[in-house]
Amino acid sequence: MLAVDNVRWINQDTGIIQARAYLLRDKVRDNGREKELSVNIAELCSVEKCTEQFDETFGVGTLHVGKIRDIGLDVVADHGHHASIKRLPHRLDNLAEAERLAGLLARQSRIFLEKKK
Repeated sequence: MLAVDNVRWINQDTGIIQARAYLLRDKVRDNGREKELSVNIAELCSVEKCTEQFDETFGVGTLHVGKIRDIGLDVVADHGHHASIKRLPHRLDNLAEAERLAGLLARQSRIFLEKKK
């Protein structure tokens, strides 16, 4: 599951998670860039637990591990209910590939929970 903590990542007309939610971001860690996309394992994590790290969430998206692997990415459980989507390029390194993969992930994802405050 991917907790969506940015309102701009969900299309307000359709309620669908947009591709930008699946782009790696610039953050103050590991040289200022995310290296993988943080997700939670649905079988081990309730929606409430998935969203509790944020003050506000605008949705939770679900993805199927097999479909993620079908597009050449990998999902690796790292600890507890947390996992990471690996092999995503950062948009500053390869914009076209980053946007292509983000689009594929967005098309696969299903909204599981809408806005929760």
